Amino acid sequence: MLINRAQGRWVHEALEIIEEERRATRTQQHHAFGGFYNEAGAVILFAGTHDDLVTVELSPASFQALREEFADG
Repeated sequence: MLINRAQGRWVHEALEIIEEERRATRTQQHHAFGGFYNEAGAVILFAGTHDDLVTVELSPASFQALREEFADG
């Protein structure tokens, strides 16, 4: 999954909402980004256009590292 750094603030906000509320979906024109915690505690993220989404599963540690990366930018 590739995220354009120009969308960094948009992604960072979504990641923080996922952490606080356990789920979030953000849209920008024809693109969507979001995710949720599953029952096992992993984080499922999705991103792409409305008709072509990609999903990935992250461990809590990997999700935290991703949040830190976007917090810096």
